[in-house]
Amino acid sequence: MITLTEHIYLELRKRVVAGEWDVGQRINEKELADSLHVSRTPLRKALQEICEEGLLDYTKNFGYHIKLISEADVEEIYKIRVSLEKLAFKEAAKKLTKKDIEKLNVILENSKLAVAQSDSESLIKYSNEYNQEIYKLANMPRLRIIQTSLQNYLSRFRQISFSGDEGDRSRLAVEEHIMILEAMIEKNEEELNKIIEKHLSRSYEYIVEIVKDENKKAKQIEMKKIKLGKE
Repeated sequence: MITLTEHIYLELRKRVVAGEWDVGQRINEKELADSLHVSRTPLRKALQEICEEGLLDYTKNFGYHIKLISEADVEEIYKIRVSLEKLAFKEAAKKLTKKDIEKLNVILENSKLAVAQSDSESLIKYSNEYNQEIYKLANMPRLRIIQTSLQNYLSRFRQISFSGDEGDRSRLAVEEHIMILEAMIEKNEEELNKIIEKHLSRSYEYIVEIVKDENKKAKQIEMKKIKLGKE
């Protein structure tokens, strides 16, 4: 049974990753505690944990606010992700069984259905499942640790990428996941790497544009934060 603090942590983390607050936006502890019907002590502990994970920042006299992700952050994370996924998918392809293929195909069919129904929440869930299955198949524990450490950012990026999408990008992403699986089955490493690069490059270009827009909006909040910090 989870503690109250753990319950609050899970709920708040889900909201942060889902983009409920804008980048740079201050989290009003009193309003949040009232809405959750909890005291501010366990709330602050939960916020501190999320801050330590790198999803929040804390400024004296301003409080906790949504962490600003820079264009350089996105570029670095995607460079790492390309390298990690090329290795993970190559190793997973070596161990791929008929049962594994069937399981991945079920995830892909569910993904296609989510796109058809414009269900971004389910699509994010299935996209996560697809990638987690690949890393599980690769059976490289240390690689999995590195990937897990990026998960906070990747979850946020998937949320940005799929939420509010009219369907074309989501449909293309699922099609590329299908092509990746086909290249894995054929053990075609060159084609596999090519599709992964194209798939992640497209995602990177979209995410970096969103981050640019979010950072512009965050400037006004940043100025307010600096002003309050001097008082």
